Amino acid sequence: MDPAAPSAVARECELPLSWSELALLAAQVSVTDSIPDVARGAVADAFGRCLRHHQDEIGWWRIFAFAPLVLSSESAARGGTRDRARILMEKARLFAKGKFPELLARVRQATATIRQAQQRQQSDVTFPLDDDSRWSVGMTTDASAATVSERRIVAASKLAQKGLHAKAVRSLDNAKIAPQDATTAAALQLLHPAGGEIARDLLPPELDPRQPLMDSYPSEREISEMLKRMKGSAAGMSRLFPATLLQLFAIPGTQLQVGLSSVVADIARGQVPAPARPYFYGARLIAFEKKQGGVRPIACGDVLRRLAGKWLCSKVRREAATFFAA
Repeated sequence: MDPAAPSAVARECELPLSWSELALLAAQVSVTDSIPDVARGAVADAFGRCLRHHQDEIGWWRIFAFAPLVLSSESAARGGTRDRARILMEKARLFAKGKFPELLARVRQATATIRQAQQRQQSDVTFPLDDDSRWSVGMTTDASAATVSERRIVAASKLAQKGLHAKAVRSLDNAKIAPQDATTAAALQLLHPAGGEIARDLLPPELDPRQPLMDSYPSEREISEMLKRMKGSAAGMSRLFPATLLQLFAIPGTQLQVGLSSVVADIARGQVPAPARPYFYGARLIAFEKKQGGVRPIACGDVLRRLAGKWLCSKVRREAATFFAA
C-alpha cells in the first residue's frame, strides 16, 4: 500500500490519510531531532497553532502528522544548516496552510530518493547514532574494524558535545537491530500480545488523579523541567523527539506553550478521540538482536503521552508514596 495515497477509509472520515496509513508513513521516514536556530520560530509557531486546535479527530491527526510531514529529512546527506532551515520553514508554512496532499507527495518522493541512495551503496556499515535511527556509512568490503571504531567515536563525540551523554555512550554499543521480516514480527507479537481493557478497579479511588485535574493544566515550568529530563530519549510512533520539542518549547512568543499544556492535560484526562488513542497511548517497538539468539524489544512511547504520565505522577507523588509504604 502506498502510504502517501489516501484510502477510502481516510476519505470517509475526512482525514488526508487513515491513522494506520499515517503511522506506516511515520515509520518509514527519517526525522531530525535538531532544528537550526533560524528555523525554530517558524516551526514552533506552526506546531503551536496545531496544538491549540485539537478539539476534534482531525486536530489530533495534525499533531501526530507534524513530525513526519514537517521534520522529515529530504536527502540522504545531512546538508548545510542554511538549506535545512529553508526546507523546514517552507514545510512548516505548507503545514500551517493545510497543504497536506502536497506535503505527503513531497515526503513520499524524499523517502524513495533516500532509499534508492542507500541501496546504491556498495557496502554499508551501520551503527547506532540515536535510539531509533542508523547512520549508514558507505564502506568498501575490506574496511577495517579500526575505521569503524573511529567513526563510532566521532559520532559519540558529536553527541557528547550536544550534551546528549547517554546517547553518546549508546552510540558506542555494538547492538544490532533485528531484520524487518515475518520472524521478527512474530517474536515481537509473542513478547507483546494484544492487551485488553484496563482494570480500573485496581486503582485505589483516593489515588485517581483524573478528578482533581479536570480544571488543572501543567505549567510552562513543569513542562520545561519534564522535557529536560527526557532529553536524549527516543521518539514514539509520531516520531517527535523530546529534544526537538524542548527546542521548540523554548521559543518565546508562540502559541506552543499554551497549546502543549492543553494537549498534555487532555491526554492525562483521557480526552483523546477513540481512533487516535492507539497511536498516542501506544508505543513503537524496536527489536534488537540478542547475542544468544532471539530479540530484545524496546518500546518507545509518544513524548506527549509520557509528558502526561509524568505530570500525573507528580500530582499523586505523596499519596502514592504513603500508599505503597503501607
